[in-house]
Amino acid sequence: MCYINKIKNKLLNLFSVVKINSIKAICNIVKIIFAIFLIALFLIISIFLFRFFDVQNPTGVQSQEIYIYGISLGNWYTWITLIGLLFTALWSMHQYTKNRLSKQQEKSAEIAQEFSNTLIEKMGIISDVLMPNDEIKKMVNTIVKSKKLNQFTILEIRNVLNDTNCFKKYDKIIYSKRTQQRYNEILYKRYNDIERNKFDSYFPLLVENTLNHLEAICINISSQAAGSQFIYDSLHQSFLKTVEMLSVKISSNNGNNVDKYYTNIIQVYNMWNKQKEKDIKKLRKTQIKINKLNTKAKQEINNLLTKKNKTV
Repeated sequence: MCYINKIKNKLLNLFSVVKINSIKAICNIVKIIFAIFLIALFLIISIFLFRFFDVQNPTGVQSQEIYIYGISLGNWYTWITLIGLLFTALWSMHQYTKNRLSKQQEKSAEIAQEFSNTLIEKMGIISDVLMPNDEIKKMVNTIVKSKKLNQFTILEIRNVLNDTNCFKKYDKIIYSKRTQQRYNEILYKRYNDIERNKFDSYFPLLVENTLNHLEAICINISSQAAGSQFIYDSLHQSFLKTVEMLSVKISSNNGNNVDKYYTNIIQVYNMWNKQKEKDIKKLRKTQIKINKLNTKAKQEINNLLTKKNKTV
């Protein structure tokens, strides 16, 4: 089994590396083919115009023209200038894409730094305070299992939880003395007097400020100012869990789909949740392939062992 697991891990790593390198290679090849296609198309059109269209020359000799392969030197200059403009346009597009990705990476690094400073801690504390509560845990589990969280409206949450009083129940827990007491216990247990100053003393205020901070960060992600692909892998798990845990709070003031609060959090949640579902499907397909390889490997090992026993 140890040997099979090693093979399995190596195959998974190999599959990931091959997949990433293949995608990069395909993208580069497509760019090159597209550039060659544009140049070829331009050349074909130019030759067609120069060769097959009639040119009216003056009856008298007005000036000297130099011809190269039947094309005047002036037309060659025009042709070369247009090709130069085409290359310049392609190079400008390449540089723009490169600079845009560089800026997205820088912004993604800033966002990752913001998360690592205090936001991850605050999200973890909110989870540690709320999730021990049976009612909250039940609500969150129902929302996650339903896979219907999308609009983050009052109607959607009521339909998912099948409870018209869910918002009152949720707020009652958030603002309860027991919740505040649990929050205080966590702060005093984990942090000293100076470290506690970076957290709000009132738990509902911590929840509100954490959501506002997430909304500000999600503006950069949803607007593509920060590349989602650069931060998804490291942040999506904690982000999705926090949003699902606070989904009732996020939806509490969203009576319709027009005037909604936390719109950027909602947009990033839907985007990353779809990506997560795609990744799960890919993982399942890969696991099926790995299981087939494992079965073949076991058969080969059994065949080898059988041959050895017969030889002995």
